Amino acid sequence: MRKKSITKLFFVLLTLGCLSCDSLTSRLNSITDETEEESLGPSQDMNVLLEISVPVGEDVKRTTEKTINVLKSRLNSVGIARPNIQKTDTAGRIRIEMKGVKEPERILKLIESPGILEFWETAEAGELIPQIVAVNDMAKEMEEQSPAQEEKPKAKVEPKAEEKPIAQTAMDSIFEKLKESEEDSNSFQEVDFEEYKKSNPLFAILLIDTRLQSRSPVIGMAEEKDTAKISEYFRIAKEKNLFPSFIFPTWTSKIESRVEKESYYFELIALASNSGNGKAALNGDVITKAEAERGYQYKDYCINLEMDLKGAEAWARLTKKNVDKTIAIVFDGHVYSYPRVNQEITGGRSQITGNFTKKEAKDLANILMSGQLPAHVKIIQK
Repeated sequence: MRKKSITKLFFVLLTLGCLSCDSLTSRLNSITDETEEESLGPSQDMNVLLEISVPVGEDVKRTTEKTINVLKSRLNSVGIARPNIQKTDTAGRIRIEMKGVKEPERILKLIESPGILEFWETAEAGELIPQIVAVNDMAKEMEEQSPAQEEKPKAKVEPKAEEKPIAQTAMDSIFEKLKESEEDSNSFQEVDFEEYKKSNPLFAILLIDTRLQSRSPVIGMAEEKDTAKISEYFRIAKEKNLFPSFIFPTWTSKIESRVEKESYYFELIALASNSGNGKAALNGDVITKAEAERGYQYKDYCINLEMDLKGAEAWARLTKKNVDKTIAIVFDGHVYSYPRVNQEITGGRSQITGNFTKKEAKDLANILMSGQLPAHVKIIQK
């Protein structure tokens, strides 16, 4: 009798243990929901006025109606009950009235997001070393010509007969300094940074690391305050034919610094349009399903994607072509991930990762399912 009781007790405990393991995922999700729910502020009514930039040749009325349909779908997906979306008397303008909004900033992002998903081939940054150095040299000339940098001309120094090519010399110097910084954390304290910045305006704000010598598509990393200036340098360099026209340096979404909390950096990725048309290899209009889910080992969230037959075939060709290379997944002009392809991927499945919270992943999935806006939308009143 005692033996039977122990057996029953063991069976009950084993069953409860299995149930607790099965419920782990839902419990983790509920904890995340509770944490996010606590951060919500009081609800408020919103009255937003939008202006649509209708492309040349497009019908304003039709474009406005398409925009309204996309916005209705997006707002409904996040629980905005019956938003009042109407055209105004002014052509190309839309007014949205919403009640009981708890996260106004989140809603404004949903409204403004173009919703453009793209899959890009990439270039190996290491193959672009001479061109990157040329951009730095061009930036130096620009800064020297600016009024703020006017100085007395310095004597020209002739290169030695057996001197290395300029690109190799410049990059050797950069990598040598990086190596020294790893060996001695105080090595850079002795360097006059202002002097270095005058000679290397690009490299002073675009952090180059040793991955540039590998097969990574990462050109460098920078703080947000410097990204616009760096982009401008590369734009001008392309106009002057100093940088390849088929390479498009594009910033990632923010990456949290491992050194300083609440400090963010952005990676500059070398996207490549190998078809020569200046466009992505594959667009997001082939997506039939986008779903937010917990990532690997319950870390952050990701968005799982499924494609239609046409997209699946194109995706298989693209991944087969780029085995052992990286493909960048770009959303609204920012690189969210650039996974390396191990083998041809059939079946039209893919995934977007990027340290998403549950809400961020859900919002991105909802935007993808609602479709991209037919025209650029600007909030002019809120």
